[in-house]
Amino acid sequence: MILEHSINDTDLRVHVLKTLAYYDIFNYPLKSKEVFHFLGTNSITEEHVRNTLDELTNELRIYRFEDLYSLHPNETNIKRRIKGNIEAEKCLVVAQK
Repeated sequence: MILEHSINDTDLRVHVLKTLAYYDIFNYPLKSKEVFHFLGTNSITEEHVRNTLDELTNELRIYRFEDLYSLHPNETNIKRRIKGNIEAEKCLVVAQK
């Protein structure tokens, strides 16, 4: 999703929720840095995205587990993501050798 124009706080909240919703289709929770990256705009800061994620979390519109955000309080997806990341790191070490 590429945002071409400057966005206000309400628009940012909508775009953050849409980004999380897209990755939710794949049961893939995101880190705040990933949400920022996938928004595809340079009119906001990563800190602004983190603040928006914190607001949405406090309002129980999204859920946070450690450094991962999701639309649902499903720890299974969180554990799968963490396990997948660990396995990917192992594969990278082998591939580099």
